[in-house]
Amino acid sequence: MFSLFTVATLLCSVASILAAPQAGTRQFTIKIVNQLGEDVQLKHDPDRGQAKFLKTGSTTQFAVPYGWHGNVALLQSGAGHAFLGDESLIEGSFVPQAGIPVPMFDIDVSYVTGFSVPVTCSCENRVVTGCSQNLYSLHNCPNNNGKGSCKNPNRDTMGGATDFFKPCQHMAYTYPDDHAANANGLCKSGAVTCCIGTSCAPHPTQ
Repeated sequence: MFSLFTVATLLCSVASILAAPQAGTRQFTIKIVNQLGEDVQLKHDPDRGQAKFLKTGSTTQFAVPYGWHGNVALLQSGAGHAFLGDESLIEGSFVPQAGIPVPMFDIDVSYVTGFSVPVTCSCENRVVTGCSQNLYSLHNCPNNNGKGSCKNPNRDTMGGATDFFKPCQHMAYTYPDDHAANANGLCKSGAVTCCIGTSCAPHPTQ
């Protein structure tokens, strides 16, 4: 007869096996390169003590375990600039997905809340999400928040981008259901590099 301790131990072991990834990479490294020509501020969510400032020409990286999901907001350093929730985002997750027995890493660049700096993310020697165009140089921002970002008025509107955000449509998220910008499962090597700036490698459809 099994003791209560033995039964509890067996149940914990089974739960650990079911919760753990069964094959493939157990950890992903996200590298961020600043090629903007200006210093950049970073705001991590969740914040685990990662770098909060990235000087021009420099690189930072952090590892995320299976079960992680979060984002990094990016904002050019400058007088009066502040995080208001309107910034360019690198979003990612490394969580169980329905019907998929192995871990899948999901990454995207999002301008859904707004645009502050151009970003592209690459893995396996190709850009998989993001847009390296400086939208400020293509259109006047009609919703400038005065703190370093152009607020996206379509953050809650399905089906299309405004004129300011349209040059990056389907490459970065420019409205909530702009899912062509999503790179779910495309990065398998355990590493992704996100580059800030117009000199970064462009999206294939840019």
